[in-house]
Amino acid sequence: MASNHIGLFLQWIIENHFEGKESNQKLCEQVRNGEITGTEYFIEHCDCKFWECDVCEKILPFVQDYYESENGTYIGDYIECCTNDEDKPLYGVISDINDYALLRQKINQAFEKFVKS
Repeated sequence: MASNHIGLFLQWIIENHFEGKESNQKLCEQVRNGEITGTEYFIEHCDCKFWECDVCEKILPFVQDYYESENGTYIGDYIECCTNDEDKPLYGVISDINDYALLRQKINQAFEKFVKS
């Protein structure tokens, strides 16, 4: 699923209360409560588009560095945690809770490193 990689990152953002002011708070609570996934939120609320307004200004520099920049490591972390089949295309992956748990650790580490620098 092409939106899976964005949805997982958005799930981390929402779980940490880093969503933007325009975010749908009811759906964000559903993500935090495990009722829907970040990917479902991304599809339902964001119309499959990830914008700066989806993220609070406080962590926007991290998002730009880790997720959006050419040197960002998010996609590498995503591939490492969520694609266990080398023949499967990156955008053909539908991950599960275990994949997200591994990826969450990577994002947390990247965020801690970013904050310290």
